[in-house]
Amino acid sequence: MSTSADSGDHYDLVCVGGGNAAGYLAKTLVDLDWAEGKKVAIVSGEPVAPYERPALSKAFLHPPGAKVRARLPGFHTSVGGGGDRQTPEWYDEHKIDLMLSTMAVSLDAGAGKLTVQGAGQSERAISFDKLVLATGAKALTPADIKTENPDLGNVFTIREEAEALEMVQTLEANQDNFKDIIIVGGGYIGMETAAAFSGWGFNVTMAFPEKHLMQRLFPESVAEVFENYFSAKGIKLMKESMVTGLVPSESDNSAVGGVKLKSGDVVNADAVIFGVGSRVDTSLAESAVKLGEGRTGGYAVDDSMRTSNDKIYAIGDVAALNGKSRYEHVDFCRKSAAQAATAIAEGRDMPKMDYLPYFYSRLFEYTETPLIFQFYGDSSTDGASIEVFGNVDAAMETSGNDKVPGFGAAWVDASTQTVRGLMYCNGTPEQYDTAKNAVLTSAKFSPTMLD
Repeated sequence: MSTSADSGDHYDLVCVGGGNAAGYLAKTLVDLDWAEGKKVAIVSGEPVAPYERPALSKAFLHPPGAKVRARLPGFHTSVGGGGDRQTPEWYDEHKIDLMLSTMAVSLDAGAGKLTVQGAGQSERAISFDKLVLATGAKALTPADIKTENPDLGNVFTIREEAEALEMVQTLEANQDNFKDIIIVGGGYIGMETAAAFSGWGFNVTMAFPEKHLMQRLFPESVAEVFENYFSAKGIKLMKESMVTGLVPSESDNSAVGGVKLKSGDVVNADAVIFGVGSRVDTSLAESAVKLGEGRTGGYAVDDSMRTSNDKIYAIGDVAALNGKSRYEHVDFCRKSAAQAATAIAEGRDMPKMDYLPYFYSRLFEYTETPLIFQFYGDSSTDGASIEVFGNVDAAMETSGNDKVPGFGAAWVDASTQTVRGLMYCNGTPEQYDTAKNAVLTSAKFSPTMLD
């Protein structure tokens, strides 16, 4: 294994990016025996081998004393998909060169050359036959969204393991000193982060500009169940509250002491976590290959995950399937990586990738009464209604100490009354399978379809 670009000039395949997709690409190339006798490299800016990134906002944040607290090497890829734990030794065994703490500086696609730079080293060029872009997305920082005083200490985002580890270690070291934690954002990451840190004993507040939690996905009645449960767990929700600035602490002007809202109000905070979205990272090759259509972003790829340059592939968050659709979820990272690896290893065009969008969340998983939901399909409301079903009334009245009964929402085609998307919370494995199949088969909606 190499931790920088120092092991030869030419590679049969170079993957830029060291996240979920890169790990599953390596797994599939090994499974298909393509990597044997080939020179393969993974160029990653992170100092650790590829890992299951969803853990960072889930079990990685569980409170001290929890039964499960994810730490490396425990969640290297591909344990999340039932595969081997691909530690650095695994890459050594399969003679895949890990260039860790190494940045891809520039790309000459025509010449098949990539300029890389390891930490503390000079730039150097490596060449390739195939290039796979797995650069993912970058978390939006306070500076990115023009927050006042963005560089104060004890302000965090969660995208990479090093960031999450620094945050957890800071909170562990100050568990007796810190009282108030503010989560900026009311979406997927904001909810998971707030749910985790409420178990630490901190006063947790969520501040977000939308009218309710997960406004991009949840209908209001579903959001209300989650909001009631979060409130019962002691989490304060500041809805329709835009954070515009960070305020220095009175005792240490280099550290955060609160957040300033658009209203002018200041809310005390000993630490602030931003979960306000991400931006797809196409900086390396945006002039070398075709990009996704309009606001889709990413690199346009065909069903083999091949870009407009037949030597270059894109996988994971950065891939725009047929130029039209991007999916920033781990399921697509895994499946697009396998699709590209198979196309490369077998030297063929892959059949149409009929991808079913899928993601999940596990909230309060360290307790006896978690909130776990899965979503399948299309959440667009264009030409669709959202039908809430199941035990939603009983769920609305559940206290923070009781298990929320199963309930869900279906995105129903207005003209055919068939299911286009389906979200279900606290279901059984059988119910989740039924939900998935209902979307796959465009089943007619029925309020009892998961009973």
